[in-house]
Amino acid sequence: MAPLLEHALEVVASQGPDTERVNLHNLNYTGCTGCFACKLKGRKSYGKCAVQDGMTPILEKIPDTDAPVSYL
Repeated sequence: MAPLLEHALEVVASQGPDTERVNLHNLNYTGCTGCFACKLKGRKSYGKCAVQDGMTPILEKIPDTDAPVSYL
């Protein structure tokens, strides 16, 4: 992990919040396919990605976070 990112996570964790580092490079995912299922009101996938892949568990955690942050 990049030293700057490692330091940032240590500083945040020292202030109390739980942190989790997710390396997207290690996940098997396709990215957005442009199906727009997440945009169709009244459908079971409204507001969430209909593609079930390695990103699904990560995307499911985001609504429960206080401050999602992304880095390269």
